[in-house]
Amino acid sequence: GRVNGSLVGTAHPLVRAAFLSVAPLSATAAIVAAVDGWDGGVGGRIGWVCLTLVWAVAGAALLLRREQERLGLLVLWFALLAGAASLAAAIVEDGAGRDATALVQALTVALMPAAAMHLLLALPSGILGTRVAAFMVGSGYLIAAAVGVVLWTDRPSAPTWPVVLEALVAAAVGGHGAMTRYRAARLAERRLRHWVALAIAAATEVVLVASALHVLVGRRNFELPAFR
Repeated sequence: GRVNGSLVGTAHPLVRAAFLSVAPLSATAAIVAAVDGWDGGVGGRIGWVCLTLVWAVAGAALLLRREQERLGLLVLWFALLAGAASLAAAIVEDGAGRDATALVQALTVALMPAAAMHLLLALPSGILGTRVAAFMVGSGYLIAAAVGVVLWTDRPSAPTWPVVLEALVAAAVGGHGAMTRYRAARLAERRLRHWVALAIAAATEVVLVASALHVLVGRRNFELPAFR
């Protein structure tokens, strides 16, 4: 077989099980956070649970297909960030480990756009095809981490616009890269790329619309407990 074609399939079964466990753990984290009642409103909590569930299930399904393992890992990475962000919000809302969990929340929220861009640029195989793409993804994660630290430092009134700007840039760069590879892909690859791109677009849209609504109603700061 291909040297780089399988990352998890040739590993020990426990390694595969560990990766697969990210799916239920992420979903459980989002559900526990929603039940606990982090300050996102009932609709926001339900929407976040659905978002995490969709990504967790999709990631596990891709991971079970040997030719899509790498892509599955990236999808599970996004699900893990979503679950961790909501769980951190719930813990902070309860007043436990405020500084540490506030940092986790800030970093996970800021890293989600970078993770989405990574997935877009890695379609359809889950492998970054060029050095430019690898540089863009590495830079994206570094910038996202810096944004997360800034949000954590600026609490309790961290602004929304850095994450919105980050999401817009990530969507533009990732979308352009995905379309470039889409035009050169075979028909079967195009079908897979189409559905994954739709999922990423929907997830990004949720983040952007939610942020825009906060701004429109005059709430220009993050409503998550860690940033109040």
